[in-house]
Amino acid sequence: MENQKLHSKAKLALAVITSPGAAFEEILTRRLLGTGLVIALIAGAVSTIPAIISVAGGDRVQALMLGKSNPVVWLGLCMLIALAMQRLLKWIGAEVDYVGLLTLMGWSQITLIIVQLTMAALLWTQLSDRPMTTFISLMFAISATASLGYVYLMGVAVHTLSGSPKARGIMAYVVVLMATAIAFSQTYVTAKISPFADALPGISSTARIISGADQTPWTFAAAIGLTLGVLFIGRGLKWEQRQIRTNVVIAALVGLIAIVGYSGFAQKHNYYGKLRQAHESYIHENYSAAASQLERLLPVVKENQALILDTADVYVLAKRDDKALALYGRAADQIKHGDAPDKKQWLARASLGEGIALDGMGRYPEALAKFELAKKQWPEFREPWVRSALSFDRMGKYDDAITAGNQAVQTLGSKSTLAWVALADAFANKNDRVQAGTAITMVESADKKLASRIGSKLEDWQTAVAKLSREDLKFPSERELAPEPEKPEKNKAKKK
Repeated sequence: MENQKLHSKAKLALAVITSPGAAFEEILTRRLLGTGLVIALIAGAVSTIPAIISVAGGDRVQALMLGKSNPVVWLGLCMLIALAMQRLLKWIGAEVDYVGLLTLMGWSQITLIIVQLTMAALLWTQLSDRPMTTFISLMFAISATASLGYVYLMGVAVHTLSGSPKARGIMAYVVVLMATAIAFSQTYVTAKISPFADALPGISSTARIISGADQTPWTFAAAIGLTLGVLFIGRGLKWEQRQIRTNVVIAALVGLIAIVGYSGFAQKHNYYGKLRQAHESYIHENYSAAASQLERLLPVVKENQALILDTADVYVLAKRDDKALALYGRAADQIKHGDAPDKKQWLARASLGEGIALDGMGRYPEALAKFELAKKQWPEFREPWVRSALSFDRMGKYDDAITAGNQAVQTLGSKSTLAWVALADAFANKNDRVQAGTAITMVESADKKLASRIGSKLEDWQTAVAKLSREDLKFPSERELAPEPEKPEKNKAKKK
């Protein structure tokens, strides 16, 4: 690259990847800031493709990602990060020109275009009926390499501008990137999900997904970046004061339009507000409203079996067992065809739910069949044994209820109050006052109000299960769903 000005911009773009040092020297000599900013805009435009593909594939919440994945915000963030890097480098003793750094950062985003294209290819492939494993692995490798390549180019850029070690530029970029991620993502998401600290697991995880997709802080940061970026570009290129003021005002207006446009889009869909409303309805025990509100949110996040199961549970509390049964079945189908970790445990959870709904409908043999299936899918799962004991009591099969209840409390170590209620009912109906009394004592130690509602006489205990309300039967009946796996004992004997 001896005669630098003879190289076309296309060749320079390729040289940024193959020989960045020489390419950066020519880019700076030719003052190709405009082209660098255009490349950043193209990278922002390409970044919309993965979000659009995700939305087309049924993951509606990913539309919120367009708050960051768009050309205007992308460019504003590029300007802001370049400014933060320049200030950090100055603080650690490396003077770099803002315009030069922004120019090289823009050109380096050729690698980010590659990242976004590979992400789009990955998402497109994963949406197909038969995703190609080899192709997916290749795309992951390309994406990871290009991402690391961009970080490396930041080191080369700083070295070209100031002669500082490449490691200093890499460190500065990584620190700025981490700081912005903490400020604009982690802190924001933590604040948004705090009202869901005690929410049902599916509601809680959905709140995290929605909050994580919300790009409002990045949009505001980009507006600041556009304004400050144009200001410092003007100073660096020695524009007239009038021209600087005009361009800064235009940049600020563009940023404001981006903020208003995205805020309006987010408010129109208001996924977060709707989820919080459903959570509030649940807290106030307005289960019918909560279930309906949650069901309307199911299409928002693709393959969200946790929220489907939560919605079904709430329908059970609302005494809409038919709706609950359909949703449990839907969750089971989704789990079977998905690739979720702990698949057998998820399936057991769905089978259990189907059994609970069937029990609520009085279809006890079918409910017991579902509980048996849950036991096979997850042998350590305590809840199917507890629920089986309750169903056996309702059917008058007290010996079977005792067997199931004892399996739950003695073998699996269940602390469920429902298990003791089932045992009290079964022993009382077999006229075993001692065993029934012991079981009621356990109920009283866990829930005095429930024990008082059941009664203190043998005749009262004989209808203990019938006195349980839907609230009493809420899933889960205990905090730990299964006993902790035993840890192998360490050999403490020292080798001689």
